[in-house]
Amino acid sequence: MSKKNSTLIACVIDRSGSMQGFLEDAVGGFNAFLKGQQEDKSGECKMTLAMFDNLYELKYNNAPIEEVEEFTNASYCPRGSTALDELKEEDKPEKVIFVILTDGQENASQEFNIDSVKGMIKEQQETWKWEFIYLAADDAGFEAGQTMGFAHSTKFNVNNTRAAYGVVGSVMSSYRAGVKVKIDKEIS
Repeated sequence: MSKKNSTLIACVIDRSGSMQGFLEDAVGGFNAFLKGQQEDKSGECKMTLAMFDNLYELKYNNAPIEEVEEFTNASYCPRGSTALDELKEEDKPEKVIFVILTDGQENASQEFNIDSVKGMIKEQQETWKWEFIYLAADDAGFEAGQTMGFAHSTKFNVNNTRAAYGVVGSVMSSYRAGVKVKIDKEIS
């Protein structure tokens, strides 16, 4: 049985070079989102945070949300091109929310393809009831999120990344409190 009243937020954040033009908004948006989750007292919350470009960097793995540090211009540094830990059953969180934010399309993956990712998402949704949120800044990215099977696939205005994080923060707080909501619109 999973650990009641606990949530894991898994964020996979694009830090490819194309995000440079939106650095301030991306940093501020993530920081506002993080602060909201740290202030939310709806049970235990942990975060896994990874950043990707043509490389993948795991910044936090199943860390208490209070220990996750805000982004700075040094810790979130756009570069490169665009390309859960196993726990004992009693330590697994009751809820897992997986978020991907990207400003563009796939252009560098070598290990996985859309079909393999779709299969992994489906398995986690059906077996463990994970929630997946995919935020894309262009139509092709948005369509890729839908094709991969993300229940929440949303297009956002890359010039307003803060608004995207704001919507995700609201969804997370609702989900952590036991209320499921659906994101199905464009965030402008």
